[in-house]
Amino acid sequence: GANLNRAILREATLTGADLRLATLTGAILDQADLQQADLGGATLALSRLRGAQLMAMDLRGVDLRGIDLMGASLAGTSLVGADLQGVTLTEAKLMGVDLEGAILVGAQLEEVNLRGANLLRANLSEAKLTYGDLCGACLRMASLVQADLVGTDLRRADLDRANLKRARYNSSTCFDRSFIPQQEGLIRV
Repeated sequence: GANLNRAILREATLTGADLRLATLTGAILDQADLQQADLGGATLALSRLRGAQLMAMDLRGVDLRGIDLMGASLAGTSLVGADLQGVTLTEAKLMGVDLEGAILVGAQLEEVNLRGANLLRANLSEAKLTYGDLCGACLRMASLVQADLVGTDLRRADLDRANLKRARYNSSTCFDRSFIPQQEGLIRV
């Protein structure tokens, strides 16, 4: 694959590009259009893709550790089992994204749209999900230990067997009426 470490590719049109096994560590791809690009086995660790277009892509196996995807569009993208520790997804559009089994420990997910997303068995421990939209998201068996859920909308979210111990919420956090936060170990702030 191509060596594009630290490349500056702002607003690049890379639609359908063959970037298999490419090394893009530390690259700047703000506002880039990567739709339908083949990123199989690529390394994007520590890269910045603010506002990038990555909708309906298969990003399984792509190294995304520490990546900055602030405001990026990833709706319908597969990130099954992805290691997204410390990733920034603030204000990202992740409607219907598949994050089954993904590792999002300490991820920045403020004001993120995860409506209808699959987070089955995802690890969101210590993730910052403040003022996010998780309506209808599947969080079954997910770990949200010490996650920040202040102002987050969790109505219709599947929280069956989710671990919410010491997760923080406030009066503007929305749950289904039948959900009792204190019984699940959440802390009101």
